[in-house]
Amino acid sequence: MFGSVAWATSTSCGGTITTAGEITNYQGANNCTSTDKLFDNFSLTGSAVTGTTPPTASSLTNVFFFAGGSFTPSSITSPTSDAGDVVTSLTGTNNAGTTNIWSLGGPGDQTSDVTIAYTAAVNPAVAAGSPSLSFVIDGIQLDPSGSATWTDGDTAGTTSIERIVITETFCIGASTTTGCAAADTGTIVATLNATGTSGSDTTFTFTCAAGGAIACGSATSSTATFGNVSTVATSEVIDITRDMGIGATVDLSTTGNNFQEGAISSTPEPSTLILCGAALLGLGAFGYRRRRRA
Repeated sequence: MFGSVAWATSTSCGGTITTAGEITNYQGANNCTSTDKLFDNFSLTGSAVTGTTPPTASSLTNVFFFAGGSFTPSSITSPTSDAGDVVTSLTGTNNAGTTNIWSLGGPGDQTSDVTIAYTAAVNPAVAAGSPSLSFVIDGIQLDPSGSATWTDGDTAGTTSIERIVITETFCIGASTTTGCAAADTGTIVATLNATGTSGSDTTFTFTCAAGGAIACGSATSSTATFGNVSTVATSEVIDITRDMGIGATVDLSTTGNNFQEGAISSTPEPSTLILCGAALLGLGAFGYRRRRRA
């Protein structure tokens, strides 16, 4: 299952937040690379922050993408299903005056929604340590970081809600999640739901569901694995809700994916070559016998 991505102008994704990493810079014909991966087909849509007394909504241009790898491609010299990870991160600004973080802090009820989509693809220009190997993607993990805080006067989780929900849909072997076959589709949902009358929470819970070509780590896992593909299309819907409360804040620092790397043989195995040779010899003998009979 090997999809295709239309590659154009490539730059380094960068490993930290920079103005060059704003998603709007990667849309259209542009893309970025990290380790052996190329990220393309970016799209960004969303609603302004809304509520009874909403803050001034920031521009959607203030969403940043950065990536980094935990391995060196040239060090991979034999086939493996776990060569390392390429880690992508998204962070943004959905509240006036807050830098590089999605944050709702009042006053009043507030909600913020944004959808970010992109494709991760193997970059054939990056070689493994052996010329007989090529890289593939064989796993994905949703990896958010955030917090919800509330103080006396809030009733979080009952009449009041401080919550982050990230719903990621992905399609293996494709450059878009639109029209993806059911067998190739997976969904991982991360939820941080504040409960209690005061306190803070930073722990996300997860659910995972997938088609027949994908295996979730479990029904409550943040990870999924699949067969070797060269592309994975992703779409993340980020929903942040803050109910009116005294001192309640909801912050999403980053959300991103860990793409698990694999390396497979790109040349036929010796036994395959022997079989091919035997078949050719057989065809040659058959042709020789036909000529003798003629």
